[in-house]
Amino acid sequence: MSKETLEKVARIIHDEAISQRECQLQKRALTDFNPDFCPINCFKRIDRNGNGSINSIDLVQFFRDNSKIIPEGDTYMLINAFDSNQDGKLSLIDFQKMVCPINYSSTQHVRSTKKHFTYAVDNSLTNISYDVEHAIIKICEREITSVRMVEKYKQELMSFQDFSMFEIFRHIDKFAHGNINTDNLRVFFTNFEFCGGLEEEDLQNWIRRYDRDVDGRLDFSDFVKSLGPYCQFTQRAEKIDSKSLKKQRSDRGMEMDMDSTLQNNYEAIDAQRVPSLE
Repeated sequence: MSKETLEKVARIIHDEAISQRECQLQKRALTDFNPDFCPINCFKRIDRNGNGSINSIDLVQFFRDNSKIIPEGDTYMLINAFDSNQDGKLSLIDFQKMVCPINYSSTQHVRSTKKHFTYAVDNSLTNISYDVEHAIIKICEREITSVRMVEKYKQELMSFQDFSMFEIFRHIDKFAHGNINTDNLRVFFTNFEFCGGLEEEDLQNWIRRYDRDVDGRLDFSDFVKSLGPYCQFTQRAEKIDSKSLKKQRSDRGMEMDMDSTLQNNYEAIDAQRVPSLE
């Protein structure tokens, strides 16, 4: 593996990690300074057709509703960045991961909410405040900027003659853990001076972005997605492991259960509230 290839990998991870540092600040501002913020209401506000998911067209319309014009290609890349099962749509879990900071406790936050909107059968009736909509727009714009910034590097990486996702994975996984974690990333970055400013939280933020099973580590399929271009993501490297597809289906089943559990938690909390007469 050439030094140029490894340096490109380090540049991709470094730039995304630094960008996520700024994104986390905006996400904390959304959840900490907007007492009426509730992820499922925001999800339903964007999912106007009630499909149970958000696609690129939904995001384009959401931007238009806020007098913002955005190319569908940008929303497509944004969705690919958080789409855990590569179906071109965001589930409730995916959406919460996109707009909420790390370690966000949704259940506790809803209980402390001063204003909680009624769940409408028709999603077109679900509204959120201007401040929350504006904050979500800002987060999406920042995430899109982050995606654009590294997309060129990812395209270049895949064009290198010695490019091999499997070999890159093995090179970073110095201790043969079978995964990518903050420990082996820290050792990998010691070879590149421009990575000296990365903090432990930056590495955790980057891992969390691609960590589908939320165990604080990236398995091989997670790592493939982290370095793959958003506009033409390929799963060819996953074919090396014949069990990858089965694992992906299993992960998707777990995610659907988590989606259902999360929504049930919101509705259970909502049912305990005394309806406002105002």
